[in-house]
Formats: sequence, structure tokens, C-alpha cells
Amino acid sequence: MEEFTGVNFLKRMENGTLAFIGDSLSRQQFQSLVCMITGGEDRPDVLDVGREYGLVKVHGAKLPDGWAYRFSSTQTTTNFTYEDTILSQGTRSTR
Repeated sequence: MEEFTGVNFLKRMENGTLAFIGDSLSRQQFQSLVCMITGGEDRPDVLDVGREYGLVKVHGAKLPDGWAYRFSSTQTTTNFTYEDTILSQGTRSTR
């Protein structure tokens, strides 16, 4: 298996979006991926595009409903949306 590098990942995901939807586990996966891509460094080519996805901090909330970042060098977007329930109670998955 090829060693992971942020540059190669962004090239493979060029013009794409990778979304993490869920609870704290999904958030940690999202944060880990962003850290692996950036090497933990602030980068001028990483844009906060959360507003484009409606991810804003509501008045009185501790955190926004999620985060979204675009890597302008490849137009790759990764986002996390907090959702504590994927299915409504009483519905069954057909999978």
C-alpha cells in the first residue's frame, strides 16, 4: 500500500467532496483527515467554506453544526456535519 501523503490524496480527490456525517466519531475522523492533509500546519490554501453548507454557529450554541474546508489548490472539499440520529425512530432501513 502506498504511503499516505496529503498532496497525493488531494490530487486523487481533485474537484471532489468527502463528507463525514455523524457524531463525535465522524468528527474525529474528519479532524484526523484534515490534520493528515495539512500536516497540522495552517495553510493559506485551506478555505473555511462552512457557510456554503449552512454550517454556522447558531446564537447560544457551543459549536456549529459542522465544518467544511476547501483546498483551493485542487478544489477538494471535506466537511463534517453533526447528526446524532441518521434514521428517525420507527423507520427501518431497507438494506
